[in-house]
Parts: sequence; C-alpha cells; structure tokens
Amino acid sequence: MIWVYISESLLYLCFSLLLGAFIIQFVPDRLKPEIQISKRLIQLSVLGVVFFSVAPVMRVILFLYEDIGFELTMENVLLGFEVGKAWNVTVILSIFFYLFVSLFPVLKSKVMSGISLGFTFILLLALGWASHAASLTE
Repeated sequence: MIWVYISESLLYLCFSLLLGAFIIQFVPDRLKPEIQISKRLIQLSVLGVVFFSVAPVMRVILFLYEDIGFELTMENVLLGFEVGKAWNVTVILSIFFYLFVSLFPVLKSKVMSGISLGFTFILLLALGWASHAASLTE
C-alpha cells in the first residue's frame, strides 16, 4: 500500500514541475531568476504523470482480480470504473501533450507555454475526476 503514496507523491512532483516551468515563462525576464529547465525534463514529467497516475487503477485491479481473472478485471476497471476512464483520458491527453512538448519550443514562447499550461490543467482535472468522492456513486 505504501507504493500508492509514493506514486502519488511523485505524481504531484511531476505536476509541480510542469506548472512551475510554464508559469515562470509569464514572469518578465528582468524579474525572474535564471532557471534552466530542459525539454527532456518536461517530457519526463509528462511521462511521469501517466506512469504515476496508474497506481489507483492498479489498486482497484489488484483488489478485484482474484474472482474473475486479471485480464477481465483490467478490462472492466479501465472501461467501466470512473478511475479507469479518467486514466484513459489521462493517457490520451498525455500522448498529445508529449508530442506537443516534443515538437514545439514550449519554454521559449509565451503562447506555447500557455497552451502547455492548459494541457497541464486539463490533466489535473482528469486526476481530480478520478480521485473525487463523487466518482464513487452517481
């Protein structure tokens, strides 16, 4: 169970790095400190969001798989449970976000940083959708 808490901590670290990297681009150059963030670190943070946000999904799968088997449980959780649907959305958005970060100079243009910030906030909403108490019942 400790792996869930470690995963969530690393997930929040990835989100913090993404938000910080894009928000600081809106600070005027004369007022912001000299910070070097590589594009590779941004890409790894996006991949970290996908990797570390799977922990709640795996927790549900591991809790239920003994009755009907691992594959069927995984399919049911990913397609039927809110946490699985939210993770599916997270994966799809992260793929587009990763491609966007890879193809465009997101740390050199305020417009690109703004779009990247939008991607990050949508990913945060997807995470909130999966972990919100209202997702447990209609």
